[in-house]
Amino acid sequence: MTTFKHRGLSKKLDDFLKKEDFPSLYKSYAWEWDKHSDGFPDIYRLESLLKGHLDNDGTIQLDDIYKVARWGGMGSGRARGISIEYEPVFKILNMKLSKIRGHGDDLVWGPEDIALLLRESTKGLGPTFASKVLRFVLPEHYGAVDTRCVGAFGNWTELRLNQEGSAIAENGWPEGYGTWINILRYFAQSLNAQPVECPHPENFILT
Repeated sequence: MTTFKHRGLSKKLDDFLKKEDFPSLYKSYAWEWDKHSDGFPDIYRLESLLKGHLDNDGTIQLDDIYKVARWGGMGSGRARGISIEYEPVFKILNMKLSKIRGHGDDLVWGPEDIALLLRESTKGLGPTFASKVLRFVLPEHYGAVDTRCVGAFGNWTELRLNQEGSAIAENGWPEGYGTWINILRYFAQSLNAQPVECPHPENFILT
């Protein structure tokens, strides 16, 4: 089970788990054309695409990042402004992602380190969209964070909103992302230990 250095955080998470109905929250999620009753078609498509690239040739491409950015609501013009800034660092990122795909995080490369590599190797990709890319590449290991998450749960992490409340402040990234992923893993481990029916659509279970 994931443990935390933050005083009392595990208890806060346990209390949240007792209070909230996670399967119902999951089923109520909707974004654009994606909803549970339809099997989250766009999410499934992006997961299959990016996971497939990592499985087949061990790399993700700039076009994969474009697709995730557009799915997340970034306009086409702004999405096309994203670029690979440092190709050697981007190759290291792909190598680490491929390794994690098979073996999971190790003690040297945690979620915050992978997020930092993505940030340092690309241009035009802020914390919110960087986390979405990692979520689609390795959904079994990573999750997304956005302003709504930080607004609700930021006091559990180093993540904070900017003064306008419209974006995640850079000074809490990527350290806060590492804490956030460990929180999600804590929730997942706890929920998997409970005798509840899996709420995922069938297409996700089969893959």
